[in-house]
Amino acid sequence: MVEAALERRRLLRELAADRVDLGLSQTAVAAEMGTSQSAVARIESGNADVRMSTVERYAATLGRKVEWRIAAGSPRRAGVARRRVSATSSKTVAARKKR
Repeated sequence: MVEAALERRRLLRELAADRVDLGLSQTAVAAEMGTSQSAVARIESGNADVRMSTVERYAATLGRKVEWRIAAGSPRRAGVARRRVSATSSKTVAARKKR
C-alpha cells in the first residue's frame, strides 16, 4: 500500500511539473477542467485521495494521457482474495438451493 501511495504521488508531481513547464497556472488548469484552483492544488499535493477520472481529466488538460495497468500482487493477498470469493460463492450457491 505504501508503494502504491508513493507511486501516485510521483505521478501527480510529474503532472504538476508538466503544468509548470507548460507555463500554466493552477487557476488556468482549473478553469479548463471546470473546477477550482484549490481542487487543482489538492490534486497536485498528492495528499488527497483523488478519483481516477479526475487524474485523467487533469492529465488531458495538460495534453497527457494516464494509462492504468494491473500488476500481480503478493501471493498472500491473492490467497485472501480467493478465499473470500470462494466463501461468497459457497454462500450464494447455498442460498439458491434454499429457494
